[in-house]
Order: sequence, then C-alpha cells, then structure tokens
Amino acid sequence: MVSVRSVPIYVVCSRCGIVSFLVCNWSCITYTVGDENILERNIFAGYAMFGAGLTVGLVNLFCGIAVGIVGSGAALADAADASLFVKILIIEIFGSAIGLFGLIVGILMTSKAKMGDKV
Repeated sequence: MVSVRSVPIYVVCSRCGIVSFLVCNWSCITYTVGDENILERNIFAGYAMFGAGLTVGLVNLFCGIAVGIVGSGAALADAADASLFVKILIIEIFGSAIGLFGLIVGILMTSKAKMGDKV
C-alpha cells in the first residue's frame, strides 16, 4: 500500500511545471520599434528569451521524467520497506535539482536581454 509520505514526490513533479510556466510568461513584454539599434537589441532579447524558455522547458521536461521514474520506484520501495523513505527522498531531490539548474541557466541567458524603446 502506498502511504501519504509519497506526497512530496508529487509536489516535486508539480514544481517543474510551475517553473516552466513562470519563465515562459515572464518574457511577455510589449515594445515599439523606432531606431535600428533598438530593433537589433529587441531581436537579440527575443531570441535570448526564446532560448531561455526552450532551455528551461526542456530541462524541466527531462527533470519531470527523471522524477517520475524515481518517484514510481520510491513509492513502491516505501510500500515494501518504510525505512527506505529518507534515502529515496534524497535521491528524489537530486533528480529535482536538475530542474533548478535549468532555471539558473535560463535566468543567466535572459540577464543580458533588454527589451523596449528606452536606451
């Protein structure tokens, strides 16, 4: 029987989706084009934000797959032997850390992006 202690595994999986959603919506900014330098900066910023969103999304996709595989084994192992719960939870956190690394890379990718018509 799967116990209630397996709930943190599902919380970790939902965190991956929430982070991807926030990074994708974070980059929605409207702007106007007047100067050629502003246009180039906006195009660079658009591609940087697209790349960051794609990076974070793919990393969290693979993070979710890893957490799902480990979580399935964790739930079964916890049902078989309750003393393994803490050990399995630590392994689960390692799989979830991949998503945090992807978020950090996405933030670094968008840190140089400047959008808008102000210099």
